[in-house]
Amino acid sequence: MVERFLAGSAAAPMKIGINGFGRIGRLVFRALWDSAAHRAAEPGGFELVHVNDPGGDAAAAAHLLTFDSVHGRWRRDVRAQPLVPNNRPQFSVDGELVHYSQDADPTRSEEHTSELQSPCNLVCRLLLEKK
Repeated sequence: MVERFLAGSAAAPMKIGINGFGRIGRLVFRALWDSAAHRAAEPGGFELVHVNDPGGDAAAAAHLLTFDSVHGRWRRDVRAQPLVPNNRPQFSVDGELVHYSQDADPTRSEEHTSELQSPCNLVCRLLLEKK
């Protein structure tokens, strides 16, 4: 399903961020991470590189991503990571780093969104554009 929405994107993998990491944001993250297009180098591939959620820190996000009271435990190695030299919080999934921010308005923080090729709400926008 995810591949269908990402078809026709640029040749290089698209960098995606998720704004809001409540239950829906976490489930979208899990689904995208587990999809065949994740980290694919061919057209339609993408990378999950950033999460923004003003409601918690990277350690809480890592814990909640792993353990969901309704959907169960996600069988991935998810860990909070120590702050990197420039004080950017992050967590890792299967050893791949995902940057984390807590901005109320993620579009104002160039430091956190400069790596994204589209706004943090990209997934929702793609779903609406394809209808």
